[in-house]
Amino acid sequence: MWPLGKQTGLIAEDLINVKLGVLIMTVERSKSQLLSAWVVLVMLLSLFGTACRTSEPSDAARIHARTSPELVAWLDWEQLPEDLKDRDPAFVGDVCRELVARRDVDFLLASFNSSTNDLVRKWLVRDVLYRIDDGRIYSEFARRMDDTETEESYYFALYLAERGNTAALATLNRHYFQYTAEGGSTGWIPAVEAFGKYKYRPAVSNLVESIEAANLFLGGASCSALQEIYSDSPRHFANPAEAQNYFLKRLSESANEPHR
Repeated sequence: MWPLGKQTGLIAEDLINVKLGVLIMTVERSKSQLLSAWVVLVMLLSLFGTACRTSEPSDAARIHARTSPELVAWLDWEQLPEDLKDRDPAFVGDVCRELVARRDVDFLLASFNSSTNDLVRKWLVRDVLYRIDDGRIYSEFARRMDDTETEESYYFALYLAERGNTAALATLNRHYFQYTAEGGSTGWIPAVEAFGKYKYRPAVSNLVESIEAANLFLGGASCSALQEIYSDSPRHFANPAEAQNYFLKRLSESANEPHR
């Protein structure tokens, strides 16, 4: 049955921020395809484990002891103290998590607005502000959201869309797969899930097309979103092609319905 429910021993949900239910495994896949998919999963697990490795036991205490302005400065590699420049990228992630925990929203927004460093702005938007649920961030992102196809703009729209902002859902749908997102196609899964959560029907054609995406997780997430939009649809399909054909038929039926 496809898409599958949660499985054990495959990949932890908190590792890549996607639902286990979106893993596509179909009975029609050849042995070589299944082997390739397994190799990809092993690589993902290996990469994630490397990225999450703590560089030094004392780093957490050192980060916690810094002021917020110092931590924001550390988001720029050039501003790191010399003895910290050999850390792996997880160190900057630890800095971002400390800033998220402090929730100094006014300072963070001021830092973002005043920064001319693209790398610092990226960290602040994607890994700090995006992860804080706050009305001030919502207002600032709503003010900044536009049709510029940049990573910043994607996270402005995604933050709003995940909270039901119709204009943001429309923006993501209008620029579907045009924004640069962290993690490539996997980075679009939260947007796909927002389409489903808020039953955003204008996105149906994009979701149907994504069912057979090369990214297994995105394909499953697209099917799950369509199942939320069409709540009377089957909960399982034999394979992605069957799911795509079913939802293409539903899309066609909707297009032929008389306007009221």
